[in-house]
Amino acid sequence: MSNYELLIKIYNTFTEDESRPVIPKDELVLQLADYIKERNFSDLEDEDEIISEKNSREQALLKINQFRKNGWLNEDVIEGFETSVSLEGNVIPILETLKTVAQNNNQIEYTGYVYIIYSALKTFDYGKSTALLEQIEKNTRELMGNLQGLCTKIKHFITNLLQNPNNTPQQILETLLIRYQKQVLYIVFNNLRTKDNPDRYSSEILKILNSFLDKENMVKLIENYIETKNISIAEDENAVRISIKRKLNTIISYVINSFEYISELINVIDSRNTKYLKSATSRLKFLLNNNHDVEGVIVSTMKKIKDVHDDFVLDDIIKLYSVSNSDNKSLYERSFNKNVSVCIDFEPPEPDMNVQAILKDKFLA
Repeated sequence: MSNYELLIKIYNTFTEDESRPVIPKDELVLQLADYIKERNFSDLEDEDEIISEKNSREQALLKINQFRKNGWLNEDVIEGFETSVSLEGNVIPILETLKTVAQNNNQIEYTGYVYIIYSALKTFDYGKSTALLEQIEKNTRELMGNLQGLCTKIKHFITNLLQNPNNTPQQILETLLIRYQKQVLYIVFNNLRTKDNPDRYSSEILKILNSFLDKENMVKLIENYIETKNISIAEDENAVRISIKRKLNTIISYVINSFEYISELINVIDSRNTKYLKSATSRLKFLLNNNHDVEGVIVSTMKKIKDVHDDFVLDDIIKLYSVSNSDNKSLYERSFNKNVSVCIDFEPPEPDMNVQAILKDKFLA
């Protein structure tokens, strides 16, 4: 985790404020040393040396050298024999992605992606079609990735709630009000589902995207792609155009499929969100209404029993025979008062002799 933080600190040093492509090594070491000293890292490691016992400047220098050896940084000697440091070109997009992922706890307005795509398509310029389509595809992938990640996160919260019955009310409440709000972004998602629903833009987005597949429009897209990418078509023009058409069809089809599926994905997220909120609330109510009261009564009773004198007659207070009302069938059989008598004395009447003689004659006949 510390390596990531130090890399992002270096990345920010190069890209923020003046956005400097090259920084003197001594200056970068000084800035990184101040950062290490301020954060007081306890898990810094180096492949070759024990780093924990060194001062912050030595630690910063070792980490910069380590990042250089692992391909994150470049070093060059400039005039005056001063060493300068720059970011490797291919690691910049990696660090940008890592930074975006790490900022996932911040509330991102998902509707911004949809509106940007909608706006780009409504004012679509075929003279810049390649750049616009690539940007539309990028925004669509980020939007769908964020929504699918949101769906997975809610599932993890539900699983954690159901598989950890020993969670205390405080733990459930903290998770619901703090972690869930930050990681699942309920308020932002709620806006996406209601007032900023993509359905407001999807039909127009799909209409324009499908029009790109028409022969005349596809020709214009291919021409701009050849010009933008500076592709040579001298040898086999037909094969080049077919290959470009496939690429453009893949991009357009992906965006179309995404916006046809987005409503279903939002409904799945909404369903899981509702399930988690109801489950967490129900578990919290149950624990608050039952757990504390039962434990309190038991503890209070045990304390009082401890203070009772040994010769105290408990039969006058607790009728122990009444405990028989709770037996191994009491959970599924209707309870009844066992103290109430369920039988009465019965003395049969004296028989009538005439009736007895008649019945005897009939029986023997």
